Amino acid sequence: MKPERQQTAFSKDHENDTAGELLAYLRQVAEPFGVTPCAEEIIGGPYIARDMEWGSQHGGDSDEQLLNYVSRCAAELEHTPFQSEVLGGAYIAQRFGGWAAALQMAGLRPRNGRWWSPAVEQAAGAE
Repeated sequence: MKPERQQTAFSKDHENDTAGELLAYLRQVAEPFGVTPCAEEIIGGPYIARDMEWGSQHGGDSDEQLLNYVSRCAAELEHTPFQSEVLGGAYIAQRFGGWAAALQMAGLRPRNGRWWSPAVEQAAGAE
C-alpha cells in the first residue's frame, strides 16, 4: 500500500480516537524501538516488520559493515537516503540510536542539512 493510502487508512481508522487513545497507540508502537516513532513507523508498519526481518538476518554484521551498506545505498540513490529508502533502515536506526546518528557515523549529512536529534546535534558540535 502506498504511504498516502496508508495515511488515509490510518486517519479513517483513528478519526474518532481520543487524545488518550492516540497516545496509548503511540506508546504501543514506540515500545519495541525504545524511542518515539516517526510518522512512517506508525503508518508504515509493514515496512518496519520488513526492516526488522532484514535486521534479524544482519544482526551479526559489524557496525562498520552496516555503515558501509548505508553509504552504498546513498551512492546508488545519489543522495543521502531517508530511513524508509533503505532496506533495513529501521533496524539500522535502532542499532545506532537513530537514523541521524547512523548517517553521521557513515559520514553522510541529513537531507535537510541539519541534525535533528539533540544527542547527534551535541556530538556534531563537539567535533
